[in-house]
Amino acid sequence: GTTKGMWPPVRLIHWSARRIPPLNRLLLAQMAGFYADPDRMRSQMLSRLPQPDIRLLEERPEVLDIFAADAQEAHANGIEGDAYEWSLYTRDWGFALSALTAHVELWYGRYDVQVPLAMGKYFARTLPASTLHIVDDGAHFSTINNHIAEILTTLVSGT
Repeated sequence: GTTKGMWPPVRLIHWSARRIPPLNRLLLAQMAGFYADPDRMRSQMLSRLPQPDIRLLEERPEVLDIFAADAQEAHANGIEGDAYEWSLYTRDWGFALSALTAHVELWYGRYDVQVPLAMGKYFARTLPASTLHIVDDGAHFSTINNHIAEILTTLVSGT
C-alpha cells in the first residue's frame, strides 16, 4: 500500500525498477528526454501537478528552473545512475526497518503524488523511533521549498 496515491507514471517506474529493469531504463530515458525540454516540462508540470506545487511554481518559477538544470545534469552521462537509485528504492535492503534504533524524521506533503503520504505512514509504523510530519499544504516540490527552515531546524535541534 505504500504507492497508494502515487501518480501512475511514477508508480510504473517504481514497479518496473523491481520487476522489469530494461523497461525501467526505457522509462527513465523517456523521463530524461522530458527534462531536456524545460518549456515542455514547465507546461506539463503546471497542468498535472497538485495545487500546492502549481502555486509554488507560479510564485517562484526559479524553483522549476533549478530543478530542470539539476535533472539535466543528473542525466548528462545517461540514466544508469537513476536506474541504480530506483533499484535501491525497490529491493530488499538486507535488514529490517524495525531493527533501526536511530530517530528518523519523516516529512511528507499531504498532496505529494511522487512520494505519497501512504509511504510516510508505512515508514512511521515500521520505524520504531520516528516522527511523521504531515505538511497539510504540501506536495512534492512545495513541501521542501516552503518548509525548509522548519525541516532544517527540526533536524539540527534533534527534536
